[in-house]
Amino acid sequence: MENKYFDDEERLLTVTDICRIINVTPLTLFKWRREKGMPYIKLAVNGRIRYRLSDVMKWLEPYHN
Repeated sequence: MENKYFDDEERLLTVTDICRIINVTPLTLFKWRREKGMPYIKLAVNGRIRYRLSDVMKWLEPYHN
């Protein structure tokens, strides 16, 4: 079965998308952004937060040792 989230690692994903992929809550993502420097993109148009899957997976690598 093909996973739609991994089709394009450069696509910008929502908080909900990333939470589902890495199995964490939105509060955890917020804390990681503030306290641990998790990479994210703040859209200029509406200020919403987006994530690039490739950036998130690379950022998580050291935590999976």
